[in-house]
Amino acid sequence: MNELEIIKTPKNKHLNLKPLIQNPDKFRGEPLSKTPSIFEGTPFSQLVGRKIILIITILILFFLQSGCSSSKDKTGIEKPVAVEIKEIQTIDLPVDVETTGRLSPNREVMLMAEVSGAVKTYFADMGDSVEKNQALVKINPVDYQLALNEAKANLASAQAQLDLAKKSYERSKILLPRDVISKDTFEKSESQYKAALAGINRVKAMVDIAQERLKKTIIRAPFPGLVAARMVEVGQTIGAGQPAMNIIDLDPIRIKISLSEKDY
Repeated sequence: MNELEIIKTPKNKHLNLKPLIQNPDKFRGEPLSKTPSIFEGTPFSQLVGRKIILIITILILFFLQSGCSSSKDKTGIEKPVAVEIKEIQTIDLPVDVETTGRLSPNREVMLMAEVSGAVKTYFADMGDSVEKNQALVKINPVDYQLALNEAKANLASAQAQLDLAKKSYERSKILLPRDVISKDTFEKSESQYKAALAGINRVKAMVDIAQERLKKTIIRAPFPGLVAARMVEVGQTIGAGQPAMNIIDLDPIRIKISLSEKDY
């Protein structure tokens, strides 16, 4: 066996260069690829690179370990960390809920005729803004005006009868003590006076009723708002209780929504 064969033995861990030093001419001129090497199959540059990477990794781990242990003192006890303490307070947080609803006016009223008759004119139409007590619809007032005139005439007649009955009663009160008239005559005069007094009160009530019915020939707005609908036309005959206009109040506007239990 040649002295160089020890290089090729994988069990040898040391490179024996003694034959090369003693007889260098023996190996001169041989290709490098045929020269035995313990690094055969593994390039020398790769091996060196791996060692460098290993050294760098060890250094990094060392510095990391040093940094982690810096928070501890020499006795190995961790230093206390400063913290800020605040008092917990209760506050109301807004709850936002997305839902759908229906807009509705603050007030809404259907105006109906209180007396019957033919519509003479109307003063507002759908979408118009109206004020409180503004005239909206006028029913022909001729019949109601005539009824009022008749009631006033009856009142004047009743007043005249009352005046006559009162004078007769006053005179009877004077003549009765003198025995000029009988007691029956006095009582008759007194009864006529009381009847005339009651009659004039009845006629006065009839006049008030006629005046009120005449006022009702004009339909007025009960509050400021908008005309939502008009149900009558000029010349149309309407009866008591028939709808004429619909008035709504939009100040403010109300909204009706439905919420489930999970929303609040």
